[in-house]
Amino acid sequence: MKAIVMTAAGDSDVLSYQENRDKPVNEGVSLKIKAAGVNPIDTKVRAFNMFYPDNQSCILGCDFAGEVLV
Repeated sequence: MKAIVMTAAGDSDVLSYQENRDKPVNEGVSLKIKAAGVNPIDTKVRAFNMFYPDNQSCILGCDFAGEVLV
């Protein structure tokens, strides 16, 4: 999996491109995302530390288009 990952709060310099990340573990449906959008809420999450409390890395973006693989 390829992703732009946020590892801390701050400017865009806290984002890094990572390849070969583990696929998220989800029960149910698998998706092949072909395009993803980043919205104003994503910049607020990054800038204002609206971030996971246990400091895990975070992949921003909730809007996407793709296909269901099931």
